[in-house]
Amino acid sequence: MQILYLSSLLRSYNDVTVIFKNRQPEETEMAISAGRIFIFTRRTAWVERLRKAISDSGHEIIHHTRSKEAILTLVSERFDLFIIDSRIADKDRTTLLKTAAQADPGLTQILIFGQPEVDDVLSIVRSALESKTRAEPEVQSVHRDAQSYHDLMDSIPVLVFKLDARGRFTDINRNVSQVFGLPESEIIGKSVTELNVPVEAARVWEALQHRVIVKGETLEDEISLQLPDGAWRVFGVRLSPIFDPDGKVAGTIGMSHDITGRKQNENIIQRQLEQFRALHTIDLAILSSTDLRITLDTIIAEIIRQLGVDAAAIFLYKPDRPLFEFASGRGFRHTAISRARARFGEGLAGRVAIERRLISRETSPASQADFEQSVYLRGESFVQYWALPLISKGQLKGVLEVFSRTPIETGEEWISFLEALASQAAISIDNSQLFSDLQRSNLELALAYDETIEGWASALDLHDREFEGHTRRVTDICLHLARLMNISEENIVHIRRGALLHDIGKLGIPDSILLKPGPLTDEEWEVVKRHPIYAYELLSPISFLRPALNIPYHHHENWDGSGYPLGLKGERIPFEARMFAVVNTWDVLRSNRPYREAWTDESAIRYIQEQSGQRFDPLITEIFLSMLESPELNSQ
Repeated sequence: MQILYLSSLLRSYNDVTVIFKNRQPEETEMAISAGRIFIFTRRTAWVERLRKAISDSGHEIIHHTRSKEAILTLVSERFDLFIIDSRIADKDRTTLLKTAAQADPGLTQILIFGQPEVDDVLSIVRSALESKTRAEPEVQSVHRDAQSYHDLMDSIPVLVFKLDARGRFTDINRNVSQVFGLPESEIIGKSVTELNVPVEAARVWEALQHRVIVKGETLEDEISLQLPDGAWRVFGVRLSPIFDPDGKVAGTIGMSHDITGRKQNENIIQRQLEQFRALHTIDLAILSSTDLRITLDTIIAEIIRQLGVDAAAIFLYKPDRPLFEFASGRGFRHTAISRARARFGEGLAGRVAIERRLISRETSPASQADFEQSVYLRGESFVQYWALPLISKGQLKGVLEVFSRTPIETGEEWISFLEALASQAAISIDNSQLFSDLQRSNLELALAYDETIEGWASALDLHDREFEGHTRRVTDICLHLARLMNISEENIVHIRRGALLHDIGKLGIPDSILLKPGPLTDEEWEVVKRHPIYAYELLSPISFLRPALNIPYHHHENWDGSGYPLGLKGERIPFEARMFAVVNTWDVLRSNRPYREAWTDESAIRYIQEQSGQRFDPLITEIFLSMLESPELNSQ
């Protein structure tokens, strides 16, 4: 005899656990419900005795002697007991027992052996029906709770499912059926690979489940599935192991939910971060480089990378002509684009400049015709085109053109970012032009300053005709010596100005002293020695000439400290002044003065050698004397 007692039902998922448990039957007397008893035996007389014995209880007996009719009855009707004679052929008996179990898993089956007395069978029947009667409320409760469980699982907005150790579905909620577009009956017993999911999704799923089975750990991943309506959605999947009583993994329980919206938001954020990074890269290029070509190349590269296009070009506007000339481009198969020009108002670039708005091939039939006829775009196989004017502070700076060889979807965000990049390009061009204008202005101003300085120097030479040409000569020799000593060009500019103005302080010396034909008195020498101070007072208020003050102010200081006006010694004397002192002495000794004739080169060289370490820096003296041997200085 086999009787089914339902004890408990346990279902769980993650942090949700639902337990339906039968209550134990109360130990009280209770009425036994009348039941339907199905008997399969060929002992008809015995069945009739049993029917007569229980006739007063209200039980209904259905008796069959043929297996085919019995099978049909078991499948089509409901019974409380199934009594079968053990003397029936094994094949028929096995078939009937399986059919009864499949038709009603809760059906109590009684197998009769030998020749049992009717009273014994009646006692067993009463016991079985009593147990069934006592259990009926519990069974009904379990069924109600099971239905509540399924209703609960179906109401959860996620996919809930169980898999066996081979990855086949054993239980699912309604959402699983909706995602796969299949009824529950076509999913239960099948694996994911049998449900026509994408190959990549099936691979991820199987790998994830295999790891859960092998490692016994809860794992998560993401898969993409195509829903019955054709839409692609991304699902987050979490699988946890189910353990048997021996602690072995017997299957998997899982949950999955649609994370498409979250992934889309993540992609939007990532794309915006990439766009900010691109704009930052362009900002750095604008701030760190004065070369417009480098900055425009950076902008072009970011346009192609961020917008997913194939090529882009920037044309600069030349208002004095007026036309647009190619400045930078990338992604073109041919070099014809680099020679492209467009007059204001002509062609695509010219039209963009006039209309001052975005023009695309999709929205402008006229631009499409120009696009196909453009000489510099032949053979490029472009199918989409966008062009924007580059405007900064209301001024047209150029045109940006963008091309694609395959159709791409462009939305408001795409266009907005294209306009932002175009704005960066316009700012870059404007900054470059401002910098160029500033450089040009500074150069013109510097030239004007230098011309003024040279004018002052010439005026000094004219004031003392016997010294005419002296300033130009000492300046040229001093610059030659400075370059020989690896002085930077930046400092050479100040050395040149200082050399030209080395005697500017003599403007404060009376002509009666400055042009005196004979030797000067001690008092007159004291006046002459003040000209470096006069130079300092004249030049120090002029900011751009302050770096040049070392020569006018200190070129009469001596290495041994015996010079003037401050009596500086050794390396406390500015380097430029030490260098100029040697050059100045060389030229003065070789020039006629009112009180003496010019010295010979040999005499001047000998004097400078003698004064090395006294008036002059020994190292500079050595370099200067070796420099005198160069052919280009022999004539000076």
